[in-house]
Amino acid sequence: MTMDFFRFRYNGPAIKASGLLEIDPKTLNPGKPLFFEILETPPEEDEVKSGYLHTFSSVSSTPFEGAIKLRINHISWNSKVVLLIQRYEVDDVQLYAPLQNLCNLEEFRVKLEKLKDLPDDWTGSTSDKLRHPIGFIQSLSRRLDQVVQIQKEARLFSPEVPFAKSALALFILCTCIETIGRSKEFLPYHNWLTSKIKRQELTDLIEEHEGEDNLSLLRSIHKEYSNIYGFRRAFNSFFHNHLNKEGQDRLASSVTIIVNKPPNFEPERKGEPLDNLVRYLEDFRNNFAHHLELNYQIPLEKEVPDGWVESHSEVLYFTYQKIYDDGSFETVLTRDLVNRLLQAIRFVLWSWIQAEADER
Repeated sequence: MTMDFFRFRYNGPAIKASGLLEIDPKTLNPGKPLFFEILETPPEEDEVKSGYLHTFSSVSSTPFEGAIKLRINHISWNSKVVLLIQRYEVDDVQLYAPLQNLCNLEEFRVKLEKLKDLPDDWTGSTSDKLRHPIGFIQSLSRRLDQVVQIQKEARLFSPEVPFAKSALALFILCTCIETIGRSKEFLPYHNWLTSKIKRQELTDLIEEHEGEDNLSLLRSIHKEYSNIYGFRRAFNSFFHNHLNKEGQDRLASSVTIIVNKPPNFEPERKGEPLDNLVRYLEDFRNNFAHHLELNYQIPLEKEVPDGWVESHSEVLYFTYQKIYDDGSFETVLTRDLVNRLLQAIRFVLWSWIQAEADER
């Protein structure tokens, strides 16, 4: 066993400690739990200036009486410094910002505290951080804040600019919808193909499509993956499983699809309102992601039939139009879509936080 000295540092809300301790470097791995004895005496002067107030006096890989359990967050092998972590420490006020109209700060903090602990299999990897409830909340909170900032910036420019910015804001909201709507078992396609946990799932699909040529087999496998983990399933899950009836109804009226068919071309509404919204967002998400389609909102000047708007002062937006071979055309109209989606996602996020915290 080869021993060496490493500087261990922990900067937590209750204890800020540092200490130069001897340990076998082979036992140092990200996520590994270590147990420390902490003395009230301050560490070296330089460490005190850096904000550390207590001293680590001993370290062990196994628990002992009076020890504090910490995990390795990062190892700097060149400087021989080990940064430790006990749970996720975040800026509560910053995470609270998108939810301030749904709950008070203290209520939010109570729920958040229950989610900060690290699981036993935590490794400190990027994927672990994103899968953790705090990482999930941080990711969505940042995206919602970006949408608000885009809206503020758009109002400072000429009328032509907000159209492109509205498309960017809507695309960010689509990523939020997809993230929330995914199952906990979600894996990106390339990870799914190499996952040991999902190996049997993939094997069963290959056996099910046995006899197909290589190209057909690849198409079949990708289609089956999309049916299980694809963004369309996530979108439907968000709107049908995460939103209550009131939220569904409010969002459903934000998209109207009108069909004009020959010979008289009289306008007719098409489809169920909520299904229209989901379909429109799916199309928009793909067009923006793959073609950078920016033509999102243009104020609609022409008359529409009575009863198709909620009030005479309401502004409809012409979004896009499809023209078919028989001369018929389909027009998509939106109303206050970004703001309504923003509020719906905030509501679903807060509901998710409450449910996760109540399970702890």
